[in-house]
Amino acid sequence: MHEKTAEPKRWIDSLHEQLTTPVDRKTFEFAVGLFQAAAAGAIPDAHLLKPDPEKPGLYLTNIPINRGMLAVMRETRHLTDAQRQGISLRLMYFGEVVEAAATDSRFSEHVKRDDDGCLLVSGAFQGAYAACDLQMDDNSIGPNWDHLLQLLPEMERD
Repeated sequence: MHEKTAEPKRWIDSLHEQLTTPVDRKTFEFAVGLFQAAAAGAIPDAHLLKPDPEKPGLYLTNIPINRGMLAVMRETRHLTDAQRQGISLRLMYFGEVVEAAATDSRFSEHVKRDDDGCLLVSGAFQGAYAACDLQMDDNSIGPNWDHLLQLLPEMERD
């Protein structure tokens, strides 16, 4: 491999490793709750400041995903970069994962719709998702469903 192409490949491999780092169940449970509260605007100081035209720079818009993710990153500063990246990636895809699991009969005991059509997710499913292997390719990212299924009994016991 040429030296010029080796460095970006190492960087991408390192980033992939960080993003797919498994997350401790309790840490992810905390992150999900914090994300939801901040996204809903239920946490003081969770709202983002409006851009100041006198101060150049980049500003995030005050939308739920930005409020939620910034609250989680602020409260997990004590964790390693890999742990924080793992949390943020899993949070970003959690809704899609839950929607997909709701259509898969293997997860019917853990992801259910209530009478209003809202999805209810068991703590065991959430914990298994936090700990399972993630699969990434050029077009998508998601859990290794077989690994997630394999982890469920352990999470049910905890």
